[in-house]
Amino acid sequence: PMHWGHAKSKDLFTWTHLPIALAPDDHGWIFSGSVVHDSTGTVSGRVPALVAIFTHHNPFTHQQAQSIASSVDHGATWHKYDANPVL
Repeated sequence: PMHWGHAKSKDLFTWTHLPIALAPDDHGWIFSGSVVHDSTGTVSGRVPALVAIFTHHNPFTHQQAQSIASSVDHGATWHKYDANPVL
């Protein structure tokens, strides 16, 4: 199943693999997406956050939907929005 892997690097040559960032759930597998910086804390309530916008893909129905997740610890952990999918 597709998921978002997670790694970090200080020099873009040497990478440290971290736990999975976004794992499959009841909405399906985690396909492509992007991340933006929410400097005003719109999503998190008041804390600046990273916001991931990604595609959920249901491997059984082949339907796709857009979902979001946020991180308030610079991407170390991610929390999916309770009302996913959003589109």
